[in-house]
Amino acid sequence: MTAATKIESIFSSNAGYARTADILAAGIHFSQLKKLVEEGTVTQLKREYYRWEGQAYWGSELPEIARLIPKGVFCLFTAAEFHWVSTFQSWQYHVAVERSTKVTGLDVERIKLYYWSESLLEFGIENIKTEGGNIWMTDPARTVCDIVKYRNKIGKDLMLEVIRAYVQRKDKNINLLLDYARKLRVEKIIRPYLEITV
Repeated sequence: MTAATKIESIFSSNAGYARTADILAAGIHFSQLKKLVEEGTVTQLKREYYRWEGQAYWGSELPEIARLIPKGVFCLFTAAEFHWVSTFQSWQYHVAVERSTKVTGLDVERIKLYYWSESLLEFGIENIKTEGGNIWMTDPARTVCDIVKYRNKIGKDLMLEVIRAYVQRKDKNINLLLDYARKLRVEKIIRPYLEITV
C-alpha cells in the first residue's frame, strides 16, 4: 500500500477529514501529506486540519464547520435557514461557543463567532444527525428567541419574518418559545408580536 493510499484510507475512515497527528501516528512522513496538498488532492482548512478533495462526502458545509469548532453551536441565521424559519441566506456561518473557548485559525470572513455564557448554552440546543456527522444547533424555538434578542443588529423585518414562520409551523410550541424568551429576557418584546401573528 502506497503512502497516498494509506493517507486516503485515514481520511475515508474519518468522513473525509484528518489531522496532522492522524497521519504521523500511522507512520507516514509529513512530506507525503504536503505533497497531496500541493497537488490539490487535500486542502488545509486550518493549522493541522485537512480535508480530502477526491470525494464528495456530503452536500452541506455544516459538518465541516462543526469539525473545526467541536464545541460550537450553530445559531441565529444559520439555524434559522436550517429550520426553514427564514428565507435570508447569510454569507457567514453563525456559531456560538462558550466564552472561555479558544478558537483559532478560522476563516473569519466565512464564520462569525458568538461568545455566550455557559448558561445560555444549556437550553434549546439539539444534536442533529447529518450525513457528514452530528452537529449542534439551537432548536427552532430557541432560534426565534435569539433572533429577537439580536433584533437591533438583525433588523425588525427579518425578526418578524422569523416569528411568523415559526408560528405557522405545525410543530410550533408557544409555551416553550415563551419559556426560552423569559430565560433570554425578551418575553415582553416577543409577546405583542405573537398576539398579532397567532
